[in-house]
Amino acid sequence: MKKLILILLSLALAVLTACAPQESPDIPVSAGGTSVSPVPGNLVPPEPIPDPTPESTAEPVGPTPEPTPDRSVEITVDDSLDYDRAPEDIEGIIYLSAEKWRENLFEGTGVEEYECTRLTLYDVADSSFCYSMHCRFLSEGEPSEELMAGNTVPDESREGWYRFSRQIRVERDGDLWEIAEVGTWGIRADS
Repeated sequence: MKKLILILLSLALAVLTACAPQESPDIPVSAGGTSVSPVPGNLVPPEPIPDPTPESTAEPVGPTPEPTPDRSVEITVDDSLDYDRAPEDIEGIIYLSAEKWRENLFEGTGVEEYECTRLTLYDVADSSFCYSMHCRFLSEGEPSEELMAGNTVPDESREGWYRFSRQIRVERDGDLWEIAEVGTWGIRADS
């Protein structure tokens, strides 16, 4: 419960302190052949989120360091997407939620290194959206069952590394955004 509260607080803090969007070059086609383009650079900072009251948490929470999500992977957008329905700071929400999910997944699993290799926004609804994330990791030994679930396979391009992809649905809960569902296939924003 404490970990969930910290994740939600970190996500809220990231939404408030998200960096200005960066322009990036067009990417004409994704590896799967679907046309994609970068996230538009006209994102507007989100409205301030009220401070949580002491009554809203079961346990006292200490100061949370300002999150610094890895923004080295460009977010692409499926060309068929109705982007007008996207939240104002979707880029910051995607980066922070992807990083927090990876940290939680790999924590205590014996993984030496991990990285995100691709992020693609593919579905948007009124109060939720979905993106796919491709990752790879280097394990000290045989990866745990938790890491081998779904579509995890050895990465042929790097010895000892494994790769996988996940679809992630993020939805609004009041003033906060939270990960609502993670899977390997078929996740939609209107689920």
